[in-house]
Amino acid sequence: MHDEPKPMKRSLLLEHATAVLIERPVATRRLLRSALHNIGLREMRELDQVPDNGAGAELLNAVDLVVVELSENDPAGARLVADIRRRVTAFNPFIATIATSFVATSGIISSAVNAGTDSILLKPFSQQQMYEQVLNLIERRRPFIVTANYIGPERRPQTRAGASAVPTIDVPNTLRDKLIRGRSYNQGEATAAIESIWGRVSREFGLRGALQILYLIRLAKAAIDDPTRDDAAKEVGRLRDTAKDLLARIAETQLREIAGELTDWIGQRLDPRNGADNRMALQKITQLTATLACLLGSTQTPDELIQQADRAAFEYRARQVVAQSSA
Repeated sequence: MHDEPKPMKRSLLLEHATAVLIERPVATRRLLRSALHNIGLREMRELDQVPDNGAGAELLNAVDLVVVELSENDPAGARLVADIRRRVTAFNPFIATIATSFVATSGIISSAVNAGTDSILLKPFSQQQMYEQVLNLIERRRPFIVTANYIGPERRPQTRAGASAVPTIDVPNTLRDKLIRGRSYNQGEATAAIESIWGRVSREFGLRGALQILYLIRLAKAAIDDPTRDDAAKEVGRLRDTAKDLLARIAETQLREIAGELTDWIGQRLDPRNGADNRMALQKITQLTATLACLLGSTQTPDELIQQADRAAFEYRARQVVAQSSA
């Protein structure tokens, strides 16, 4: 569990913070500008649409808060937040983010949550509601978690099965830091803190990716070994497609060699059209992936990881059989 931060005074003065507002409606941008101005924010960059990737890095430089509009017809807003979290378009992947939308459909909520946004604010909203959102980000921001496909705030109930298996990470909050320290805020210290925590997040992201690949390998093997099913080629194809993205995350120099070998085996020696011919390759990449997961920080042995992946694959296929028999 993470330590609860000390509550702040309700009178905010964020005169040293910077925000980016991305909203199509002029009236919404005007309201946001007024609300943030009232709590001290002076530097605000406004856009009526999400910028291209090339312009995003400059726009988000030294930014502490991003407010971005989400739309069911345009995934750009959610993609921007996801790119921030993966450090694609911003140096600081821990920028506080608020997503806004006129509707609260399941699609909007899902895209906002999956992208890793801190909170969602429905329009139309008042200045007071915006103030409360910012206050919540300062006083009660959630710690982050990292999975194979997600970097962002932990939202799962602690009572949910498996919730405690993924460690939480307290990430830098420059919005809060600038409020507390004011003119004493040290950019060099903040940069060092971001780099340090990102190193941990990046390593965890790589580990979760390796574990996901291992699960897909054993799922493909289970499909190949089951003569009653004809989905081996599909599972091998899914493994190849997923592994390409996950292995691209491995940035540490000492791990690139094994990740490169694994990429070669999966990309060049697996043929989704000939599932049964892939047994030897699957055995090789099983060992490589389990070894990589250990090097990335898993506390389990390679054999334990393989057994765990086998259990997960067996349970998944058992659920499939039940679902098909009851259909």
